[in-house]
Amino acid sequence: MTRISSVFRRAVTASLIRLGPRNRLVLSLINRKCQEFEASLTDQGSYLSLRKGDREMRLALRHFVYAPTLAERFDLYFDDLVPAVIDGRKVLDYSHPGILHTYLRSGLQFQLASFPEEEEAIQGYFQWYTPKLGDTVFDIGAHCGVSSYHFAKLVGSTGRVIAFEPDPVNFSLLLSNIERHKLDNILPLQIAIAGCRGEASFSSEGTIGSVLTRNSSRSSVGNVVMVKTVTLEDAFREWGPPQFCKIDIEGSEIEVIDSAREFLKSHQPRCEFALDTDHLVDGSVTDKRIELLFREAGYESTSSSSGPKTTWARPLPTSLGKC
Repeated sequence: MTRISSVFRRAVTASLIRLGPRNRLVLSLINRKCQEFEASLTDQGSYLSLRKGDREMRLALRHFVYAPTLAERFDLYFDDLVPAVIDGRKVLDYSHPGILHTYLRSGLQFQLASFPEEEEAIQGYFQWYTPKLGDTVFDIGAHCGVSSYHFAKLVGSTGRVIAFEPDPVNFSLLLSNIERHKLDNILPLQIAIAGCRGEASFSSEGTIGSVLTRNSSRSSVGNVVMVKTVTLEDAFREWGPPQFCKIDIEGSEIEVIDSAREFLKSHQPRCEFALDTDHLVDGSVTDKRIELLFREAGYESTSSSSGPKTTWARPLPTSLGKC
């Protein structure tokens, strides 16, 4: 029954995506869902306006499918950045890529593709381990480089950050932000970490939701492109085993860790993992499955108990660290 329901929801979502936000029925349905979270969605011609009280987020028309999630987590995606004040409203413009935004707490500026990576979520990766001077860090799903920036500052000039980001839109802004902040210790790679080496179809939506199409729960609202893929084992062998590995790849973490299980079990690299596992795959978020995969590889693993899910994993203290 769950499988049938999942297929049905996907078919319905695909139909809504084909019709698009300019269809009155589609906009009405999406707005009704937003209203459950005391927000409203309206078509403003060149963008969609998602409002809650005196706050407004402006979205690209094609990103209408994200509106209910943004409405549900309005504070999360609004409070991190400094808004403009327009006609008495506080406004954050996510309607096209490349807009320069300022983070409220740090004052740091980044060009973003759309809605932001949260700085607080980045800090949450460090519950078990904080990268230190000289470390190598893998940033798998680097998006526009906000997380890569923070990792780069922690590891310093003697360390390095290998930033993997396959989305063409996100990758171009990753390069721009690396240049803006003069981050010489980041190696940006337009590569997807996946379950196998080769090429794969990728949904390039220019958002934090871009994903390998085989792991997407819906049809793409962006361009579908082919991207180069390597496995986690390939990456460890090619660029050296990192001390810290962050993974945020919208559900693809399952195939990545599953394909790496035997390598992790036999080599036990001394690497601390932090993964965003708040991704819905086959009807449930991925945290418990990721915990199980790591444990099968001989790692200790646990997840956050509340809020968006983060999962941490590390070698057991008895591991020899062969790699």
